[in-house]
Amino acid sequence: MLDLNEFAKEVHAVAVEHGWWEGERDEPTLVSLMCCEVAEAMEEYRTSRPMVWRECDEAEEGEDVPWCIGPECECLEGDECCIGAMGEKPEGIAVELIDCCLRILDLAGARGWEMWQDRTFDAWRVADCERVEHLSMGELTVWLFYELSGLAVSGQVYQLDKLVQIVGSIAGWVEAQGVDFETVLRAKHEYNKTRSYRHGGKRC
Repeated sequence: MLDLNEFAKEVHAVAVEHGWWEGERDEPTLVSLMCCEVAEAMEEYRTSRPMVWRECDEAEEGEDVPWCIGPECECLEGDECCIGAMGEKPEGIAVELIDCCLRILDLAGARGWEMWQDRTFDAWRVADCERVEHLSMGELTVWLFYELSGLAVSGQVYQLDKLVQIVGSIAGWVEAQGVDFETVLRAKHEYNKTRSYRHGGKRC
């Protein structure tokens, strides 16, 4: 199983390399960006896109569904999974939720936080995180907004246990939808390594 304490350091190193930590970053902005990822996940759901997909290399221009998913995709050979296939950007509901986790891990890496000291992430998640697998997409979105915005508004973003709970809860929800959390987490992290500096000049 992935050591998320070490992985957080890797995530932060990539963010530093891409210019995101030039100068101090304030916590309200960081939490707002976490909320943005959740909103993007809801938009993926709203437009009826799947949990994970990628742009299809064989799609014709103007096609209504220019993506593919899973081994049934005709533009892939055999049972190769579309998650991160051929360097393409992973997209989808689960990917956007995992982007929220990556932002939390980036902050943890920046602050040098140790998140899971005594048990593996899997063991901790089963025992201690909020169980949200039964929630609909709308309910999950509201729950995440409430949990995240509460931290920013109250100035309690340093409540590491709450941020850790959010990562574990998202992992549980994503896996309840049939998506392997670690696989997608790694795939999006690897894609982020290839992105342009500040993603083309974004402010934050």
